[in-house]
Amino acid sequence: RHTSLHGVWDWLSVLGRNDQYATTGRRAERAEMKLEKQFKDQKKWVDGQHKWMEAKRERCNHLLALFEEELNVDEKREIELLNLKGKQFAKRNRELVKERSEAADKCMRIMIEYNFVPGVEVADYLRYTVELGKMCGVKVKSKKAEMEAYKRKLAMKRAKKIQEKEEENGEEGGDPKALKKKS
Repeated sequence: RHTSLHGVWDWLSVLGRNDQYATTGRRAERAEMKLEKQFKDQKKWVDGQHKWMEAKRERCNHLLALFEEELNVDEKREIELLNLKGKQFAKRNRELVKERSEAADKCMRIMIEYNFVPGVEVADYLRYTVELGKMCGVKVKSKKAEMEAYKRKLAMKRAKKIQEKEEENGEEGGDPKALKKKS
């Protein structure tokens, strides 16, 4: 480690009171090594902070772009709503409330993934969304109810296709069970 006698021996006075301030000797060498280690550790910490801030900046930019996009879409919805009246207005307004809540849910999911929102605020938001949906007439369906509605819709489509085929072939009426077997 040391190539000369001067690096091994402390050439300091035994009677000196300020030996700790010397720039040569073992004590100075140890202090220099300790300082280099501290600088290396600090560099790791600063690099970690830089990466963390860069990732946070990316998340914020993504969230800002998402908000701007949703605001533009919401403006288009409002313009579309201005042209409607009566039952069309009421129906489209319910659809818009549902679309807005889905967009808000999407934004909230992303903010939760990015750890921008604490859990208490998420719970408050969910409660508010459910209450808003109920006020606007949006019904909450279970998965089972959605599947049954989907099956009914498919059955109606099949029955309509069968009826169209019969009309093309010149057939009329018929047993619904027999119609299902034909398709």
